[in-house]
Amino acid sequence: MGDGMINHLEHGRAQIHQKHLDQLLKAYGTTQQTYEMFVSGAVTLPQDLRTDCIEIIRGMSPEQLKTVHPVLASLAVRK
Repeated sequence: MGDGMINHLEHGRAQIHQKHLDQLLKAYGTTQQTYEMFVSGAVTLPQDLRTDCIEIIRGMSPEQLKTVHPVLASLAVRK
């Protein structure tokens, strides 16, 4: 899946199909069950979300960082 498709998914211009979801779950090293927990709201976000996200990024492998970088870059507010 390319950056364009990820961009469309992020902005709601494309519906996520199971094929794409499977690719993203594999790239992020997570499961369908975890995804469904987040989507349902069953997981409470941490109080200091920025710090928690930074700690998650610090623990990622270079291959995982290659996958997540385009998503983070597209969401970043440049000042």
